[in-house]
Amino acid sequence: MSQQVISYADLSVINHALSSISSDMSGVHSELGTLNFKQDQLESELTKLADFFADFAAADLRHKNLQLAETRQGNLKQDLQIKFGYYAEVRRMATGILQGVDVGVVSDDILRAAAEEAMIKAPGYWLAPALVALAAWVRNDKSTHEKALREALKRDDYKTTLFFMLVMRRLAKNDAALKWLERYFRHQNPHNLDREFIIILEAVTTGIFPPASRQLMMTHVKDWLAQLTQGDTFINKQKSQWSKFFEALGPLPDGKYPLLEKFSPNWKALENSLKEARTHDALNAHFKNIISSSADFSKGVKVQLDEILSLLATNFDDEELPLQEQVRLNQLIVQMDGDKAAAQAVMEAEKHVFDQQVDFLQLLANASFNPELSGASKATQAL
Repeated sequence: MSQQVISYADLSVINHALSSISSDMSGVHSELGTLNFKQDQLESELTKLADFFADFAAADLRHKNLQLAETRQGNLKQDLQIKFGYYAEVRRMATGILQGVDVGVVSDDILRAAAEEAMIKAPGYWLAPALVALAAWVRNDKSTHEKALREALKRDDYKTTLFFMLVMRRLAKNDAALKWLERYFRHQNPHNLDREFIIILEAVTTGIFPPASRQLMMTHVKDWLAQLTQGDTFINKQKSQWSKFFEALGPLPDGKYPLLEKFSPNWKALENSLKEARTHDALNAHFKNIISSSADFSKGVKVQLDEILSLLATNFDDEELPLQEQVRLNQLIVQMDGDKAAAQAVMEAEKHVFDQQVDFLQLLANASFNPELSGASKATQAL
Protein backbone atom coordinates (compact mmCIF):
# COMPACT_ATOMS: atom_id res chain seq x y z
CA MET A 1 0.00 0.00 0.00
CA SER A 2 2.77 2.40 0.91
CA GLN A 3 4.58 1.58 -2.31
CA GLN A 4 1.49 2.59 -4.31
CA VAL A 5 1.30 5.98 -2.53
CA ILE A 6 4.96 6.60 -3.24
CA SER A 7 4.34 5.74 -6.87
CA TYR A 8 1.51 8.28 -7.12
CA ALA A 9 3.70 10.88 -5.45
CA ASP A 10 6.47 10.21 -7.90
CA LEU A 11 4.07 10.59 -10.83
CA SER A 12 2.86 13.90 -9.48
CA VAL A 13 6.39 15.20 -9.44
CA ILE A 14 6.97 13.93 -12.94
CA ASN A 15 3.77 15.54 -14.18
CA HIS A 16 4.80 18.80 -12.61
CA ALA A 17 8.19 18.56 -14.25
CA LEU A 18 6.61 17.81 -17.61
CA SER A 19 4.29 20.79 -17.25
CA SER A 20 7.28 22.95 -16.48
CA ILE A 21 9.10 21.63 -19.53
CA SER A 22 6.01 22.26 -21.66
CA SER A 23 5.84 25.81 -20.38
CA ASP A 24 9.51 26.29 -21.15
CA MET A 25 8.97 24.90 -24.65
CA SER A 26 6.14 27.34 -25.22
CA GLY A 27 8.49 30.11 -24.22
CA VAL A 28 11.10 28.77 -26.61
CA HIS A 29 8.54 28.64 -29.44
CA SER A 30 7.52 32.19 -28.64
CA GLU A 31 11.13 33.30 -28.72
CA LEU A 32 11.65 31.45 -32.01
CA GLY A 33 8.60 33.17 -33.46
CA THR A 34 10.02 36.51 -32.39
CA LEU A 35 13.37 35.60 -33.91
CA ASN A 36 11.72 34.54 -37.17
CA PHE A 37 9.81 37.81 -37.30
CA LYS A 38 12.98 39.78 -36.66
CA GLN A 39 14.79 37.70 -39.27
CA ASP A 40 12.08 38.48 -41.83
CA GLN A 41 12.35 42.15 -40.93
CA LEU A 42 16.12 41.97 -41.28
CA GLU A 43 15.85 40.25 -44.66
CA SER A 44 13.35 42.88 -45.81
CA GLU A 45 15.66 45.66 -44.68
CA LEU A 46 18.63 43.98 -46.35
CA THR A 47 16.62 43.62 -49.57
CA LYS A 48 15.69 47.30 -49.45
CA LEU A 49 19.31 48.17 -48.74
CA ALA A 50 20.48 46.00 -51.64
CA ASP A 51 17.91 47.61 -53.97
CA PHE A 52 18.92 51.05 -52.77
CA PHE A 53 22.58 50.25 -53.31
CA ALA A 54 21.84 48.82 -56.77
CA ASP A 55 19.89 51.97 -57.69
CA PHE A 56 22.68 54.12 -56.29
CA ALA A 57 25.32 52.15 -58.20
CA ALA A 58 23.28 52.36 -61.42
CA ALA A 59 22.74 56.10 -60.97
CA ASP A 60 26.43 56.58 -60.20
CA LEU A 61 27.37 54.58 -63.30
CA ARG A 62 25.00 56.64 -65.47
CA HIS A 63 26.48 59.83 -64.03
CA LYS A 64 30.01 58.64 -64.79
CA ASN A 65 28.96 57.53 -68.27
CA LEU A 66 27.40 60.94 -68.84
CA GLN A 67 30.53 62.79 -67.75
CA LEU A 68 32.76 60.49 -69.79
CA ALA A 69 30.54 60.85 -72.87
CA GLU A 70 30.59 64.65 -72.61
CA THR A 71 34.38 64.60 -72.34
CA ARG A 72 34.80 62.13 -75.19
CA GLN A 73 32.37 64.05 -77.37
CA GLY A 74 34.46 67.19 -77.00
CA ASN A 75 37.71 65.32 -77.65
CA LEU A 76 36.31 63.56 -80.71
CA LYS A 77 35.04 66.81 -82.18
CA GLN A 78 38.47 68.29 -81.59
CA ASP A 79 40.04 65.32 -83.41
CA LEU A 80 37.64 65.86 -86.30
CA GLN A 81 38.61 69.50 -86.46
CA ILE A 82 42.33 68.69 -86.41
CA LYS A 83 42.18 65.87 -88.97
CA PHE A 84 39.41 67.10 -91.24
CA GLY A 85 39.07 70.79 -90.46
CA TYR A 86 40.23 71.75 -93.94
CA TYR A 87 37.57 69.49 -95.42
CA ALA A 88 34.93 71.50 -93.59
CA GLU A 89 36.54 74.72 -94.82
CA VAL A 90 36.48 73.46 -98.41
CA ARG A 91 32.83 72.49 -98.01
CA ARG A 92 31.94 75.98 -96.79
CA MET A 93 33.95 77.43 -99.66
CA ALA A 94 32.02 75.27 -102.13
CA THR A 95 28.73 76.80 -101.04
CA GLY A 96 30.20 80.30 -101.36
CA ILE A 97 31.60 79.61 -104.83
CA LEU A 98 28.27 78.21 -105.99
CA GLN A 99 26.44 81.27 -104.73
CA GLY A 100 29.07 83.52 -106.30
CA VAL A 101 28.67 81.80 -109.67
CA ASP A 102 24.90 82.01 -109.36
CA VAL A 103 24.67 85.77 -108.77
CA GLY A 104 27.76 86.70 -110.77
CA VAL A 105 29.15 89.18 -108.25
CA VAL A 106 32.50 87.46 -107.67
CA SER A 107 35.30 88.09 -110.13
CA ASP A 108 36.96 85.27 -112.04
CA ASP A 109 40.26 86.00 -110.30
CA ILE A 110 38.68 85.65 -106.84
CA LEU A 111 36.99 82.39 -107.84
CA ARG A 112 40.24 81.07 -109.25
CA ALA A 113 42.24 82.03 -106.17
CA ALA A 114 39.68 80.50 -103.79
CA ALA A 115 39.48 77.25 -105.75
CA GLU A 116 43.25 76.92 -106.02
CA GLU A 117 43.61 77.61 -102.29
CA ALA A 118 41.17 74.76 -101.60
CA MET A 119 43.24 72.52 -103.86
CA ILE A 120 46.36 73.21 -101.82
CA LYS A 121 44.71 72.92 -98.40
CA ALA A 122 42.90 69.63 -98.97
CA PRO A 123 45.12 67.25 -100.94
CA GLY A 124 43.28 64.07 -101.82
CA TYR A 125 39.81 65.55 -101.27
CA TRP A 126 37.65 65.24 -104.40
CA LEU A 127 35.82 68.52 -103.85
CA ALA A 128 38.97 70.65 -104.19
CA PRO A 129 39.74 69.87 -107.89
CA ALA A 130 36.00 69.92 -108.59
CA LEU A 131 35.93 73.56 -107.45
CA VAL A 132 38.98 74.31 -109.61
CA ALA A 133 37.20 72.74 -112.60
CA LEU A 134 34.07 74.77 -111.89
CA ALA A 135 35.99 78.03 -111.60
CA ALA A 136 37.85 77.25 -114.84
CA TRP A 137 34.56 76.47 -116.60
CA VAL A 138 33.13 79.83 -115.51
CA ARG A 139 36.06 81.73 -117.01
CA ASN A 140 36.12 79.52 -120.14
CA ASP A 141 39.52 78.05 -119.34
CA LYS A 142 38.95 74.74 -121.12
CA SER A 143 42.43 73.32 -120.54
CA THR A 144 42.40 73.87 -116.78
CA HIS A 145 38.79 72.73 -116.58
CA GLU A 146 39.53 69.40 -118.25
CA LYS A 147 42.65 68.76 -116.17
CA ALA A 148 40.89 69.56 -112.91
CA LEU A 149 37.82 67.56 -113.91
CA ARG A 150 39.94 64.50 -114.69
CA GLU A 151 41.62 64.83 -111.30
CA ALA A 152 38.30 65.18 -109.49
CA LEU A 153 36.89 62.13 -111.29
CA LYS A 154 40.06 60.24 -110.47
CA ARG A 155 39.71 61.03 -106.77
CA ASP A 156 36.00 60.27 -106.59
CA ASP A 157 34.09 59.61 -109.80
CA TYR A 158 30.82 59.10 -107.96
CA LYS A 159 30.71 62.36 -106.01
CA THR A 160 32.19 64.44 -108.81
CA THR A 161 29.49 63.17 -111.17
CA LEU A 162 26.81 64.02 -108.65
CA PHE A 163 28.30 67.45 -108.00
CA PHE A 164 28.46 68.53 -111.63
CA MET A 165 25.06 67.07 -112.39
CA LEU A 166 23.54 69.32 -109.73
CA VAL A 167 25.63 72.31 -110.75
CA MET A 168 24.64 71.98 -114.39
CA ARG A 169 21.00 71.78 -113.40
CA ARG A 170 21.41 74.82 -111.17
CA LEU A 171 22.83 76.76 -114.09
CA ALA A 172 19.94 75.59 -116.32
CA LYS A 173 22.20 73.38 -118.44
CA ASN A 174 19.55 70.65 -118.64
CA ASP A 175 21.13 68.59 -121.41
CA ALA A 176 24.43 68.44 -119.55
CA ALA A 177 22.64 67.63 -116.29
CA LEU A 178 20.80 64.70 -117.88
CA LYS A 179 24.05 63.36 -119.33
CA TRP A 180 25.65 63.49 -115.90
CA LEU A 181 22.55 61.75 -114.51
CA GLU A 182 22.82 58.96 -117.08
CA ARG A 183 26.49 58.56 -116.22
CA TYR A 184 25.59 58.43 -112.56
CA PHE A 185 23.00 55.68 -112.93
CA ARG A 186 25.35 53.58 -115.05
CA HIS A 187 27.63 53.28 -112.03
CA GLN A 188 24.91 52.12 -109.63
CA ASN A 189 24.47 48.68 -108.13
CA PRO A 190 21.26 48.30 -106.08
CA HIS A 191 23.09 45.96 -103.71
CA ASN A 192 25.87 48.49 -103.04
CA LEU A 193 24.74 52.10 -103.26
CA ASP A 194 26.99 54.83 -101.92
CA ARG A 195 25.53 57.02 -99.19
CA GLU A 196 25.37 60.04 -101.48
CA PHE A 197 22.75 58.39 -103.69
CA ILE A 198 20.15 59.78 -101.29
CA ILE A 199 21.00 63.22 -102.70
CA ILE A 200 19.98 62.11 -106.20
CA LEU A 201 16.77 60.67 -104.85
CA GLU A 202 16.21 63.93 -103.00
CA ALA A 203 16.77 66.06 -106.09
CA VAL A 204 14.42 64.10 -108.32
CA THR A 205 11.78 63.58 -105.62
CA THR A 206 11.47 67.29 -104.87
CA GLY A 207 10.89 68.09 -108.55
CA ILE A 208 14.08 70.01 -109.15
CA PHE A 209 14.99 68.07 -112.26
CA PRO A 210 12.86 67.97 -115.43
CA PRO A 211 10.34 65.12 -115.97
CA ALA A 212 12.80 63.13 -118.09
CA SER A 213 15.09 62.67 -115.10
CA ARG A 214 12.25 61.44 -112.90
CA GLN A 215 11.28 58.84 -115.47
CA LEU A 216 14.90 57.76 -115.74
CA MET A 217 15.15 57.36 -111.98
CA MET A 218 11.84 55.50 -111.63
CA THR A 219 12.87 53.03 -114.32
CA HIS A 220 16.00 52.17 -112.36
CA VAL A 221 14.20 52.13 -109.01
CA LYS A 222 11.58 49.66 -110.24
CA ASP A 223 14.27 47.36 -111.59
CA TRP A 224 16.18 47.55 -108.30
CA LEU A 225 13.14 46.80 -106.17
CA ALA A 226 12.33 43.82 -108.37
CA GLN A 227 15.86 42.51 -107.91
CA LEU A 228 16.01 43.05 -104.16
CA THR A 229 12.61 41.56 -103.36
CA GLN A 230 13.00 38.34 -105.32
CA GLY A 231 14.08 36.47 -102.18
CA ASP A 232 13.23 36.74 -98.49
CA THR A 233 16.72 37.78 -97.35
CA PHE A 234 16.41 41.52 -97.89
CA ILE A 235 12.77 41.67 -96.79
CA ASN A 236 13.44 39.81 -93.53
CA LYS A 237 16.47 41.99 -92.90
CA GLN A 238 14.35 45.12 -93.28
CA LYS A 239 11.63 43.74 -91.00
CA SER A 240 14.20 43.05 -88.30
CA GLN A 241 15.75 46.52 -88.54
CA TRP A 242 12.39 48.30 -88.44
CA SER A 243 11.34 46.29 -85.38
CA LYS A 244 14.59 47.06 -83.53
CA PHE A 245 14.36 50.74 -84.46
CA PHE A 246 10.90 51.26 -82.98
CA GLU A 247 11.57 49.04 -79.97
CA ALA A 248 14.57 51.25 -79.16
CA LEU A 249 12.38 54.36 -79.42
CA GLY A 250 9.76 53.07 -76.99
CA PRO A 251 11.47 51.12 -74.17
CA LEU A 252 9.65 50.41 -70.91
CA PRO A 253 11.70 51.90 -68.03
CA ASP A 254 12.65 49.52 -65.22
CA GLY A 255 10.45 49.92 -62.16
CA LYS A 256 7.79 51.87 -64.03
CA TYR A 257 5.00 49.74 -62.52
CA PRO A 258 6.50 48.21 -59.33
CA LEU A 259 3.19 47.01 -57.84
CA LEU A 260 2.10 45.27 -61.02
CA GLU A 261 5.53 43.73 -61.38
CA LYS A 262 5.37 42.45 -57.80
CA PHE A 263 1.79 41.21 -57.54
CA SER A 264 0.52 40.53 -61.06
CA PRO A 265 0.61 36.78 -61.85
CA ASN A 266 0.93 37.49 -65.59
CA TRP A 267 3.38 40.37 -65.37
CA LYS A 268 5.59 39.13 -68.22
CA ALA A 269 2.70 39.01 -70.67
CA LEU A 270 1.48 42.39 -69.43
CA GLU A 271 4.98 43.85 -69.74
CA ASN A 272 5.23 42.65 -73.35
CA SER A 273 1.85 44.21 -74.11
CA LEU A 274 2.96 47.52 -72.59
CA LYS A 275 6.15 47.48 -74.64
CA GLU A 276 4.17 46.79 -77.81
CA ALA A 277 1.79 49.65 -77.00
CA ARG A 278 4.70 52.06 -76.48
CA THR A 279 6.26 50.83 -79.73
CA HIS A 280 3.00 51.51 -81.57
CA ASP A 281 2.93 55.04 -80.16
CA ALA A 282 6.50 55.62 -81.35
CA LEU A 283 5.66 54.20 -84.79
CA ASN A 284 2.53 56.33 -85.09
CA ALA A 285 4.36 59.51 -84.06
CA HIS A 286 7.25 58.78 -86.43
CA PHE A 287 5.10 58.38 -89.53
CA LYS A 288 2.76 61.22 -88.62
CA ASN A 289 5.79 63.48 -88.45
CA ILE A 290 6.88 62.36 -91.92
CA ILE A 291 3.45 62.66 -93.53
CA SER A 292 2.54 65.99 -91.93
CA SER A 293 5.87 67.58 -92.94
CA SER A 294 5.63 67.42 -96.70
CA ALA A 295 8.17 69.21 -98.89
CA ASP A 296 7.66 72.91 -99.49
CA PHE A 297 7.26 73.11 -103.26
CA SER A 298 6.64 76.85 -103.10
CA LYS A 299 10.36 77.43 -102.95
CA GLY A 300 12.12 78.37 -106.15
CA VAL A 301 14.07 75.73 -108.02
CA LYS A 302 17.35 77.47 -107.31
CA VAL A 303 16.68 77.58 -103.57
CA GLN A 304 15.83 73.87 -103.46
CA LEU A 305 18.86 73.01 -105.54
CA ASP A 306 21.06 75.12 -103.29
CA GLU A 307 19.79 73.13 -100.29
CA ILE A 308 20.59 69.82 -101.99
CA LEU A 309 24.00 71.02 -103.13
CA SER A 310 24.60 72.21 -99.59
CA LEU A 311 23.87 68.69 -98.34
CA LEU A 312 26.35 67.27 -100.81
CA ALA A 313 28.96 69.90 -100.00
CA THR A 314 28.49 69.66 -96.23
CA ASN A 315 28.06 65.90 -95.72
CA PHE A 316 31.07 64.38 -94.01
CA ASP A 317 33.40 62.34 -96.18
CA ASP A 318 33.98 58.58 -95.91
CA GLU A 319 37.30 59.17 -94.13
CA GLU A 320 35.43 60.97 -91.36
CA LEU A 321 32.88 58.20 -90.76
CA PRO A 322 34.66 56.32 -87.92
CA LEU A 323 35.04 59.48 -85.83
CA GLN A 324 31.53 60.66 -86.68
CA GLU A 325 30.16 57.31 -85.52
CA GLN A 326 31.92 57.67 -82.17
CA VAL A 327 30.63 61.23 -81.82
CA ARG A 328 27.10 59.99 -82.47
CA LEU A 329 27.35 57.27 -79.79
CA ASN A 330 28.51 59.76 -77.17
CA GLN A 331 25.78 62.20 -78.21
CA LEU A 332 23.22 59.46 -77.60
CA ILE A 333 24.71 58.64 -74.19
CA VAL A 334 24.34 62.31 -73.23
CA GLN A 335 20.78 62.39 -74.60
CA MET A 336 19.92 59.24 -72.62
CA ASP A 337 21.25 60.84 -69.42
CA GLY A 338 24.15 58.40 -69.15
CA ASP A 339 22.16 55.25 -69.96
CA LYS A 340 24.77 53.55 -72.11
CA ALA A 341 22.64 50.47 -72.85
CA ALA A 342 19.76 52.60 -74.18
CA ALA A 343 22.19 54.67 -76.25
CA GLN A 344 23.76 51.55 -77.73
CA ALA A 345 20.29 50.19 -78.55
CA VAL A 346 19.50 53.32 -80.56
CA MET A 347 22.98 53.24 -82.10
CA GLU A 348 22.44 49.62 -83.09
CA ALA A 349 19.22 50.60 -84.83
CA GLU A 350 21.00 53.48 -86.58
CA LYS A 351 24.30 51.76 -87.31
CA HIS A 352 23.53 51.12 -90.98
CA VAL A 353 23.32 54.89 -91.48
CA PHE A 354 27.11 54.89 -91.19
CA ASP A 355 27.62 52.14 -93.76
CA GLN A 356 29.59 53.47 -96.69
CA GLN A 357 27.69 51.24 -99.11
CA VAL A 358 24.16 49.93 -98.67
CA ASP A 359 21.45 48.32 -100.77
CA PHE A 360 18.55 50.42 -102.05
CA LEU A 361 16.07 49.15 -99.45
CA GLN A 362 18.56 49.96 -96.69
CA LEU A 363 19.05 53.44 -98.11
CA LEU A 364 15.31 54.09 -97.87
CA ALA A 365 15.31 52.72 -94.31
CA ASN A 366 18.22 55.02 -93.35
CA ALA A 367 16.29 58.00 -94.66
CA SER A 368 13.38 57.07 -92.42
CA PHE A 369 15.42 56.20 -89.30
CA ASN A 370 17.63 59.28 -89.23
CA PRO A 371 17.20 61.78 -92.08
CA GLU A 372 19.78 64.17 -90.62
CA LEU A 373 22.58 61.60 -90.70
CA SER A 374 21.56 60.09 -94.03
CA GLY A 375 21.08 63.49 -95.70
CA ALA A 376 17.39 63.16 -96.54
CA SER A 377 14.37 65.42 -96.20
CA LYS A 378 10.76 64.61 -95.32
CA ALA A 379 9.94 64.29 -99.01
CA THR A 380 12.40 61.43 -99.42
CA GLN A 381 11.30 59.85 -96.13
CA ALA A 382 7.77 59.66 -97.51
CA LEU A 383 8.95 57.31 -100.26
